[in-house]
Amino acid sequence: MINSIIQTYYSPVGFKDLNKADKSRPTQKVNTVDHKALYSIYLNKSWKKEITGYVHSLYHHMAHLKDSSSELMGDVEDSVFSLKEIVSSNQEVLEGEFIGNGNIHKADIEIIELAMPQQNRSKPFVRRQFNGFEEGLNSFTIHTDAGDTQIKAFIRFNQTNEQVLKSFSQKINQAQMHIQAHIQTNKDGNICMELTSKHTGNHQRFTIEEQTGNFVSQSGINAITQKCRNAVFKINGEEETSSSNQVSKEEQDIYINLKAPGKASLSVVHDFKEIYHTIETFIQDYNDALQFTGEQDDSQHISGFTHLLHKTIEHEAPHLRQIGIMQQEDGTLAIEQETLTSILQKNISAVKNILGGVRGVAAKIYDIAQDISSEPMVKYMDFRNLKYNYSYNYANILQHKNPFQLIESGLLVDIAI
Repeated sequence: MINSIIQTYYSPVGFKDLNKADKSRPTQKVNTVDHKALYSIYLNKSWKKEITGYVHSLYHHMAHLKDSSSELMGDVEDSVFSLKEIVSSNQEVLEGEFIGNGNIHKADIEIIELAMPQQNRSKPFVRRQFNGFEEGLNSFTIHTDAGDTQIKAFIRFNQTNEQVLKSFSQKINQAQMHIQAHIQTNKDGNICMELTSKHTGNHQRFTIEEQTGNFVSQSGINAITQKCRNAVFKINGEEETSSSNQVSKEEQDIYINLKAPGKASLSVVHDFKEIYHTIETFIQDYNDALQFTGEQDDSQHISGFTHLLHKTIEHEAPHLRQIGIMQQEDGTLAIEQETLTSILQKNISAVKNILGGVRGVAAKIYDIAQDISSEPMVKYMDFRNLKYNYSYNYANILQHKNPFQLIESGLLVDIAI
């Protein structure tokens, strides 16, 4: 049992090994401590669990509060107030988003025509009939900018139109070209084969040349029903082209998704949804921390945390009310959704100054959370109501008094593990 007892030094981050303690402080060797006294502490080992559990929970709340408050601080590089988004005046015509920091404020865009893939379609066939395909080996070559690919299939006398079309469709897809083959059914129940380039743009052209048999000529699959082409559009009056409808403009750090011919404008605005969500998270973390410390006030620990947080918010309450954040009777915060949403849209600088200013609410709460996480607990806490009253003085005599008096003095105290 004695081997299960160690000396530890209490610090803001928990219980540390004796070797890491301040060597200038008087220490006690385990083997010189009265065994009976150590046994008494061992029997009350829940004392350690109680206090470490409280401190770990407290640090957990403070860590969350620091994270959410730092995201609202305007002088922080990744502050939520620095986040922007692109809004389209007509999302049916185009949409946009940032691919970097973005350096545009507004862009007027006209889409003249979209980029398109090439599409070929065969004649329609009755599924279960056989319509003149030549028996034996049938082959043809598909020519593309990437090279030539030969497709071969053997047609038997008893195969239906559907079986023949599916056979060649599978051969084309197995060739792993940038062309997709599939069978379509029209409203009459007849079928045809379609070939579509997998990408858009002028460079997706392909042609089909018959080699043996008559599959190409009999099916009509070499008929182009849609030509491939580049997208044509104007940005602020200057015409541009793109092989894709997803246009990346690196000089402006934006990505544009062209959706239909027409006109629309892109505007850069703050990311109001993300800002609102971050404020919600901050308030939830604040309320959780306040309620946690408040619960401890009503139990064995009398804490200065609740008063410190409550006093700070109480001082800022008039400013918070201006942006739709209200302090409740119990000290917690609540959002008036309509008010905050309206202020964000109309006067975001007010929200940024009150919450994210250099001496704004977020900065003050962050400083408190930082202090609580780094200062000794006794700066804020008094454990006079703690029921376990075992500790040692310098003379190694068991004293029936508050063990945290020794901690407050920076001394070592024996804790059972």
